[in-house]
Amino acid sequence: MYKQTKNFNLLLLLLFLIFTGCNKENDESLKVFKVTFETNGGTSIKAQEIVKGGVVKEPSNPERVGHEFIQWTKDDETYDFTEEVKSDFSLMAEWKELEVTHNVTYQFDNTSKDSVVTIIENEKLEEPQHPLKEGFIFKYWSVDGSPFDFKTPITAEITLVAVYEEVINQFVITFDPDNGEQLQQVIVDEDEKVTAPEDPTKEKFIFSGWYVGEELFDFDTEVTADITLKAKWESAIAYVNLNDGTLTATNTYWWGKGGNYYDTFNEKDCYDEKVIDGIVKISNLNFLDMMTKMGLAISNYDHSTVDPSGYPANQLDIQYAAYPAPVENGEQYLVMYKSPKSMGPTWNPDSLVFVQPVQLNTISFTNNAYGYLSMKQGDWMAKKFADGDWFKVTVTGWDKEGNTTGSIDVSLAEGEDILDVWKAVDLSTLGVVSKLTFDMSSSDPATRPPGDFNTPMYFCMKDISYYKQIEENK
Repeated sequence: MYKQTKNFNLLLLLLFLIFTGCNKENDESLKVFKVTFETNGGTSIKAQEIVKGGVVKEPSNPERVGHEFIQWTKDDETYDFTEEVKSDFSLMAEWKELEVTHNVTYQFDNTSKDSVVTIIENEKLEEPQHPLKEGFIFKYWSVDGSPFDFKTPITAEITLVAVYEEVINQFVITFDPDNGEQLQQVIVDEDEKVTAPEDPTKEKFIFSGWYVGEELFDFDTEVTADITLKAKWESAIAYVNLNDGTLTATNTYWWGKGGNYYDTFNEKDCYDEKVIDGIVKISNLNFLDMMTKMGLAISNYDHSTVDPSGYPANQLDIQYAAYPAPVENGEQYLVMYKSPKSMGPTWNPDSLVFVQPVQLNTISFTNNAYGYLSMKQGDWMAKKFADGDWFKVTVTGWDKEGNTTGSIDVSLAEGEDILDVWKAVDLSTLGVVSKLTFDMSSSDPATRPPGDFNTPMYFCMKDISYYKQIEENK
């Protein structure tokens, strides 16, 4: 009897364990998690209760003034609504702020039509040119009758109305500086003379006087009517005319008269120089018996003379050509070749000399065909350029006392990006100069002598510009 009771109790215990185990598994699979939506200022989204293993139902996009809804994120990552839910969590709304704009209307109260401009919220208006009205002088812009402060951020649509003051028995003289600055107005009695204001300024221009139409205004004239005087300007920049007639045929060059070095063993017998346009002087060495040239040459070769497939066998035939930058209608430009130390000359005519000191503006640079194709394709001496390679010209200014005024680097190649256009380089920071010298450097050094490199030491220049007047502070 005892044995039967014991067996029965064991059976009950086993059934209890099985039953409770199954309930635990069922409880786990039926567990419910809560997913909330944080809208960060947008309209609220109701939380969802999801059974374990279920997925979140993607809600309608929330709305927020001045913003566009982008997506829901979890832990700063885009949330995948096919992902099974295994815990409580929150989804965060991501927004893009929209650009809020306002219209501003200008009412000129003259013969001009109203003008409307659009401005971003909280930006400030730029005051327009004061309008003109015959017989009146402009006073200010008003909003609802009060003067408007242009330092005020715009937060709504507004209308600005021009306010004038009538001028009786007098005349209004308006000065338009035509340089982006505000108009100036003065009142003059009839038959009186107006005083000329201080001369206006405009970057890279020279003031030529105050004009009425096409006529220069005479400030000794008695005023008998309203007048608008407009500043007239001429460019402050002049260009050296490289097309001086040196080359009388196309696809040719000038590299000095040259000389036979071995006749006298005097390098100066191979030297020549030329003044161009009365502004700049170039010089060179041309060793006829050694077929070697160095210094500055004048060329009008264009890219039609260059066959890239023939390189490097044709390198000596293309050393005078700018390439692949365009050369049009036989225009003349300068080619610089600076001899490496291994060539042996004791000096290099590497200067662009100015007959009189000038304040430089810009010079345009580009590669010549020999250098360009060497860097682009490589040859038996120089490497083909790749990432990390470079070739540059360092331009140094010199004053009339022989002191340097500064240096500027001009990049002709960076990695596989090899200059193939004319690039205007601002040299104004060099100040007033009497000459420029040019040093070249490359990431492809020669084994000897120290300081030499394998990249062909050529480049081209044109569009040499300078200021007509030297500023006192330069």
